[in-house]
Amino acid sequence: MSRGTRRSAGGWVLLTMALALLGAILASFAVGPLRLPPMEVVEAIGVKLGWVDASQVSTRDLAVVWNLRIPRALLGALVGASLAMAGASLQGLFGNPLADPGIVGVTQGAALGAVAAIVL
Repeated sequence: MSRGTRRSAGGWVLLTMALALLGAILASFAVGPLRLPPMEVVEAIGVKLGWVDASQVSTRDLAVVWNLRIPRALLGALVGASLAMAGASLQGLFGNPLADPGIVGVTQGAALGAVAAIVL
């Protein structure tokens, strides 16, 4: 495989993963205890962006989408990205593809912090 082919294959993988992440985030906007059809979620997002008239969407749907589901989905994506970066940095630091947080005591330090927060 030539260098150009390998680079373009990596680009396609990155694009596919980015689209999968975007799809998962958009799907999480509609999933929850209160079932909202995807079109109602799109309308609720459209109200804030100025694409849809606010009278077409209930205030309940707006509150659920903008105050609960969008922050939850974005926070989940950010936490996942942070964990991935932490894992990649540990693997790069030790040069071991099987490196985990237990090697340097990250797990034990987190447990100590949790116990300290509970006790204090």
